[in-house]
Amino acid sequence: MTVTRKSILALVVSSSGSIQDGLLALMTTIPSISAVLVAEDVNSTLRMIEYHQPALIILDMSLLKVQDVIKEIKTHWPHIRLITLAEDILQQEEAKASGSDSVLIMGFPAQKLVDIIENSIDCRADTPLVSANGEGGAHID
Repeated sequence: MTVTRKSILALVVSSSGSIQDGLLALMTTIPSISAVLVAEDVNSTLRMIEYHQPALIILDMSLLKVQDVIKEIKTHWPHIRLITLAEDILQQEEAKASGSDSVLIMGFPAQKLVDIIENSIDCRADTPLVSANGEGGAHID
């Protein structure tokens, strides 16, 4: 029997700019991620989650009202793995208290985020699958 890794849909929630660009570039290097959606504000984040049901979310805490978003995600979609990127220890504690599965403080090595993502994917037996196109990716509008 051949065991294959799951292909998942991920969502990056971050303002446009270098952090978002870096996260998107990093996510394309992870074979288990077949598609990455982007949201730049709270309202579009919640709409995308409701419509697309991503298995993994990476949330930049520089956005406003992030604690409320974390609580709402974990209340309505507890199966979604949520990785939060904090700017300092106070934000890290707030994200943990709000229900984030993992929290990293900015300045972390990229490999640490990759390891957390891969561990999150491997730990989720009920992770929704996404079909990849022939080039190893998928595009969702």
